[in-house]
Amino acid sequence: MSENERIEQNLFILDKFCVGDSLYHEVSILSDDLPKSYLVKQLRADMNKTYHIERTRGYPGARLDFTSTLRDHVKELLAQQPDLSDSVVQVKLSGDGARMTRSTNFMLSSFALLQQGNVMSSKSNRTVAIINGKEDYQTLKTALPDFFDEVNSLIETGSLLVDCNEVKLEFFLGGDYKFLLMIMGLNSATADYACLWCEIHRQFRWDTSKDLLFYNTGPLKRTLENIKKQCQCKSSNYGCINPALINIDLDHVLADELHLLLRVTDRMLQKVVDEILEKDAIEDFNKPKGQPKGVLLKKFVDDVNSPGVTFSVWYKKNADGFRSNFLEYTILVGAQKKLMLMKLRSMLENYLHSNTAATVMQIWNDFKEYYDLISDINLTSRLSNTAFGKAKQWLELFCSIRQLRTGFTGQVVEKNNDDAKRILYQKSNMWDATKDILSIENRQWDIKEHERNKGNYTKRNRQYWDVEISQNKKKIRQITEAPILQEENEAADVATGSLAQLREEIKANGLDQRGLSKLKKIEPISLLKIS
Repeated sequence: MSENERIEQNLFILDKFCVGDSLYHEVSILSDDLPKSYLVKQLRADMNKTYHIERTRGYPGARLDFTSTLRDHVKELLAQQPDLSDSVVQVKLSGDGARMTRSTNFMLSSFALLQQGNVMSSKSNRTVAIINGKEDYQTLKTALPDFFDEVNSLIETGSLLVDCNEVKLEFFLGGDYKFLLMIMGLNSATADYACLWCEIHRQFRWDTSKDLLFYNTGPLKRTLENIKKQCQCKSSNYGCINPALINIDLDHVLADELHLLLRVTDRMLQKVVDEILEKDAIEDFNKPKGQPKGVLLKKFVDDVNSPGVTFSVWYKKNADGFRSNFLEYTILVGAQKKLMLMKLRSMLENYLHSNTAATVMQIWNDFKEYYDLISDINLTSRLSNTAFGKAKQWLELFCSIRQLRTGFTGQVVEKNNDDAKRILYQKSNMWDATKDILSIENRQWDIKEHERNKGNYTKRNRQYWDVEISQNKKKIRQITEAPILQEENEAADVATGSLAQLREEIKANGLDQRGLSKLKKIEPISLLKIS
């Protein structure tokens, strides 16, 4: 390996793990085998000079030339898969907003080639623009007019010139529902006409008696041409309030399945917790003072944690520091939501009301089957009617218990946001964070040949991976939580003791006893906790 390759390899690792220059400098001094830190800095500076990163308009941010960046990715894809030279290359455009700090919100725009093998990895999603601003239509329109012009031009021509050869392109648009509505110029998801693909009013949105063609043909079907016309009308615009930023047919606009999983399971989990709170309230009402309360909720948290899901509940504190009646719980990420959806279904019967327990368990089972169907990588358009039918059946089942239960109504881009946040905190000086993120991604792309190929691991012992690993994690948590529980019990004993007992405890601990007889109960408690 040449000296220049060794420097590139070290720069790739430093960028990949967001290692600071100071740490590498100290390590390079201790080891004669590592290239000197100034050589790594020189290479980084030379590479950054080759990137044409432009400033965004109106808002702090940075962007790459979309056409040239896309050409580089298509060129590499064709080199890896020459049989695609006569096929259509599918390009997915994505975007999302992410809070980076207390006062900073980034909007990231990216793309991926769907024929790549690692399309579900954040590494295959190339960020082309980052804006420091509010996630709304006006921010995108003001900051990225040139970007949208490039995208719309490529969509219109449907091809890209790569090494003097014309490559056919097919574009798709993905993201969460808020982002899709914003890009296509529609009102919010709570508006009267909030559906992106049809013009149904929200009062009739729950009518499941219609088939798939009813909404996707005839006068109810929403089209790009209709959006362009209706956005110019002040009334009867069916929710179209702005011109679409990307001129793409709506049958190529897809909501990400990850957000479907997150939002639906949030509502399902909330309803389960609400039922548990109802049952706990009934049981706790007649309990004498001193007996533990909320037992069922604590048992539920333990059961959720048992398969390895990190989940806890707590009561939100008011401004005065005292506990409110508002219960909050851990917001689970995609991987843990999938694990919870798979493991929790068999435990629900112990926590639900008997008259609806079977139906609720069926709701969880059917949603798991439906999610597996739509997230199957081999899913084809021929199964669209099947997917529509299953969704309609699940919705009818979900709404069937609305009279029995009070109030029972209704991944890749996110990882890209996490990578950007990691760079912001660990590798950027916060002065020009948007450019730093794009520069690091460019360097990672240019010297990606230094990426280590990970070895394949075969799970031979299914008993360990299905059962034993969860039990081991549970044992570790019990060991680490034992001292904490002991301290909580001691604190609880102090809080429930009488004033005379508290005075005796203060004397036994040898604390200052001046004015002890005049202290109110809360003051001795505070004194004992501090000691």
